[in-house]
Amino acid sequence: MFWYSEQNEVARPVVTQTLIADERETPLGQIRSAGYIKDSPGVSLRRKRVLGRYAIVLLLEGSGVYEDIGGTAREVTPGDALLLFPELAHGYGPRAGERWSELFVVFDGAAFDRLRESALFSSAHPVIRAGLAWRGALEAVTQTPATPPHAARTVQTSRFLSVLTEMLATVPIEEEQNSDPAWLRTARQMLSTNLSVPLTPEEISRSAGLSYETFRKRFEAREGVAPARYRMNRRIDAACSLLRYTRMPIRQIAESLGFSDEFHLSNKFRQKMGVRPSQYRVQYAPDGQDSP
Repeated sequence: MFWYSEQNEVARPVVTQTLIADERETPLGQIRSAGYIKDSPGVSLRRKRVLGRYAIVLLLEGSGVYEDIGGTAREVTPGDALLLFPELAHGYGPRAGERWSELFVVFDGAAFDRLRESALFSSAHPVIRAGLAWRGALEAVTQTPATPPHAARTVQTSRFLSVLTEMLATVPIEEEQNSDPAWLRTARQMLSTNLSVPLTPEEISRSAGLSYETFRKRFEAREGVAPARYRMNRRIDAACSLLRYTRMPIRQIAESLGFSDEFHLSNKFRQKMGVRPSQYRVQYAPDGQDSP
């Protein structure tokens, strides 16, 4: 079972090995699938894809490129890890004539959503220089734990969460990505994640270590919009991504992004984009993709 779309023609056969394919859930979250892909064609850079879940892809062999609609475009070499986020349309893979072999883990759930609230696990940094030394740790967490069967899935998820957190804490963020003050990075991260969950400026100001008034004034001076508007813009950005790169019904998009219903989404969407969600989907659907 794989979640990759083979978008590019390759001369070599694609060889796959599945380590995990399991949809059972736990209160923490779960690894949905894991495995190896040798000589993978990757995911189309032109059409891109919204995965709907988190994933980590460790490049084992070859080189290529990663791009997403957030504006990130990075060269990728062995030991680099791609961090894929549920709503962020992305593409990656080898350039013509190059190879791409990977170890991947697909996961989701409450614990990973909470981890994303930290600055460690951020869609602003989707490519990290992890190093091939992490291959063994990732392989180890795909093995079934020697625990009672009823607890094995939870233990496996807990171990993977620990490995992922340690990896993210160990790998330094590049300097050019780390120039903003810590309070601003914290605020942006909180405002840009878990978009279906209500969030007040007071909660963010406390996490940023500032009084509410100081936070509000500093944030608006730096970003040009109030915190609530910034969060609404991220919700609309996520809606644009889901409209362009998935067939998810508009009603479901509204629900997943915390709008009361599709009419609420349509109203806010038209204020920012100038068209209704259905019109946007027709206008911007990738070539070759029929609108739902």
